[in-house]
Amino acid sequence: MSRSARIVALAALVAGSLVVAASLLDSNAGWPRGLADLEGHWALDEVRGTFEVPPPDSLTFGPGPAPNLVRISDGTRGADFVVQGGGRFVFDGSQHFEPLLPAGSTEVFTMTHLRPALPAWDHLIFFPDGMPIGPDANRRSIRYERE
Repeated sequence: MSRSARIVALAALVAGSLVVAASLLDSNAGWPRGLADLEGHWALDEVRGTFEVPPPDSLTFGPGPAPNLVRISDGTRGADFVVQGGGRFVFDGSQHFEPLLPAGSTEVFTMTHLRPALPAWDHLIFFPDGMPIGPDANRRSIRYERE
């Protein structure tokens, strides 16, 4: 094999490796679609803004009491919700889960960054002040990382 052929082969190998690495680390930003995207344990990772009630240090998601419900628990409290489109979690009017679900609200908007090949790097972000549209340096958020 000539020197130039070896260089081309090495460059192709490096480029292929970079594509594979990028696909493994790529963040699939979007919205949770149901229990399959949420199930398991999540640890508090980052809080932006201030909250009267501190966010729970950890969350657990599991099946709710009905087929379309998801159960969220912080080890002390629990609540059930329906996952709707656009990252919207809709709770019964009697549910309380501050600060993730603001007092008096029945819905909270969320976003996920799921990395299928590396689930330990998954993130779930709560936006208690409403739908996260556009950049806003003052928007409060609570981010959890999958354990």
